[in-house]
Amino acid sequence: MIASLRGIYRGRTTDGIIVEAGGVGYEVILPPVVEQALGELVEGRELDLRIAYYATRDQPVPVLFGFTRDEERQFWELLRSAPQVGPKSAARAMVLPINRIAQAIQEGNRELVDSLPGISAQGADKIIASLRKKVARFATLSDTEVVAPPPPTSDEELERLAVAFLVEMGVKRADAARDVARLRQERPDLHTVEDLVMEYFRKTR
Repeated sequence: MIASLRGIYRGRTTDGIIVEAGGVGYEVILPPVVEQALGELVEGRELDLRIAYYATRDQPVPVLFGFTRDEERQFWELLRSAPQVGPKSAARAMVLPINRIAQAIQEGNRELVDSLPGISAQGADKIIASLRKKVARFATLSDTEVVAPPPPTSDEELERLAVAFLVEMGVKRADAARDVARLRQERPDLHTVEDLVMEYFRKTR
């Protein structure tokens, strides 16, 4: 089993990236929050990834999923164990830092969980029901202990990224723009996209 992979970035495939190690190119699927945190991937960049290896009798060709920390890999394993959530769906759903997703599950925030890419409304209910009591150790991680995208460089960029993020999660752009502007006025202490998104879904519950 492959547990880690250190190599050179060699481009993209339909589903992931190619990491060359020892003369072999491995296709690795990265959850969105992991890829965002890695920043710009350019040819020849060295990568050091934790790997989750997935293969079944019906799908004997192994699929590799890449993470930067063991906690991310462990959270992905937990998320994919929920009913109606497969390995690729679990990776797609990781658009926020894992502590924020874990907090939403723990709080029963169905609106946020349902809005994660790859998760259906019925799937969100099953995730909350099956994982609510299992995510505590991830929910209590501090923001410095999880991978996260780099912080916005200005208030304008913060609002633009927050709106784009909500649109990706299924919110209409006009509604997202209006609500983000309102939240910024009500809560000037919110300085990250993740904080704004979490507060948005808390208020829509």
